[in-house]
Amino acid sequence: MATNDKKKGINTNSNAYTIIYAVVMVVIVAFLLAFVSSSLKETQDANVLRDTKNQILLSLNIEGLKGQQVDEKYDAVITDTLKCGEQEYYKAVVNDSVKFVFPVKGRGLWGGLWGYISVDEDKQHTYGAYFGHESETAGLGARINERWFQKQFCGAPIMDAEGNIALTVVKAGAKVADTDIDGVTGATLTSKGVAAMVNEGLNSFGDIIKVQACAAGPECGADMPCCGGEKKCCGEEAKCEGDSCVCPEVDGVCPMKAEGKCCKDSANVEQAK
Repeated sequence: MATNDKKKGINTNSNAYTIIYAVVMVVIVAFLLAFVSSSLKETQDANVLRDTKNQILLSLNIEGLKGQQVDEKYDAVITDTLKCGEQEYYKAVVNDSVKFVFPVKGRGLWGGLWGYISVDEDKQHTYGAYFGHESETAGLGARINERWFQKQFCGAPIMDAEGNIALTVVKAGAKVADTDIDGVTGATLTSKGVAAMVNEGLNSFGDIIKVQACAAGPECGADMPCCGGEKKCCGEEAKCEGDSCVCPEVDGVCPMKAEGKCCKDSANVEQAK
């Protein structure tokens, strides 16, 4: 009678072995990835922050910086982080001129859009812009990330003749107003996304932008809010009293008396007249 002296071992061809092996490998790989991610988190966060700083600098037409240069230039240029409600925006000084940078967010054809728009101190014209995207089509919508498109915004007026925020993006070649920016050829939906992002984004800061716009037209009133913490009203230096701007007096009278206007109160308006 023959005897079977084969030793029993692990059957590597069994389904159980395959499943256990796969589970063990997944657990090991997941652990290694988690460990690497945790180890690099500080570096990753620093790189994300630096990239954000560089985007803000690009919106101020400051280009060609790398690494530590970005951090140093950002610290030198950005003088304050301000708030409009829950939204943050930035105050900068570029070539001895004050600028403000407003973040904007929107949606393109395939994913999210974001950007930064810098404006002059009077908030009447753009100074520069930067736009980024998640997944727009290469060679088409993705071109909003290129500087030739972004530099079209330099010097563009923000408002129309009625004082409404009108800066927008139109179909390439269809520009009819100074507030229109030519979109990317062949990327109509992405261009529309940028148009909505720019217009809606700036309108979300409208209380700040439109207060400054009074310098070009509407008469100041006692209920005119302080201009975003900048303590200006209708282009004149002022101080805040509650939510109102109070223009300084010269020899006890309103400095705008020649126009029969005054930024303080009705009594001063009468005095100015």
